[in-house]
Amino acid sequence: MFKIKYEKKAIKFIKKLDFSVKVLLDKELKKLEFDPFPRSKKHILETVGSSLLCELVVDKWRIYYTVEDRYIVIEEVEYEGVVKVVKGYSNHKSGNKQNNPNQRKDIGILKRWFINTFKR
Repeated sequence: MFKIKYEKKAIKFIKKLDFSVKVLLDKELKKLEFDPFPRSKKHILETVGSSLLCELVVDKWRIYYTVEDRYIVIEEVEYEGVVKVVKGYSNHKSGNKQNNPNQRKDIGILKRWFINTFKR
């Protein structure tokens, strides 16, 4: 069994979500404790030694996490859908502060961070 840890950025994002979304994500994250390795190779974004950077897609949410030894670290949570921005306000509580309708971040930045952090 793996132990789940959360980065501050992920905690801050999750706290903003509606209760129903929190329940959905919590249910899927609890499954990771028993089997953190994705079935599809497309969800393993990068490997360095025995460490993995993975992506879990739940409905319109993407959870990026690392697997190291017996720990799973939730690095980041993102909303994949389109956020409508009207007069500086979005229809989604967890939208980013820059009013950018595309919530998908540059995965290259996350991969570079992972490689630099876990290379031996």
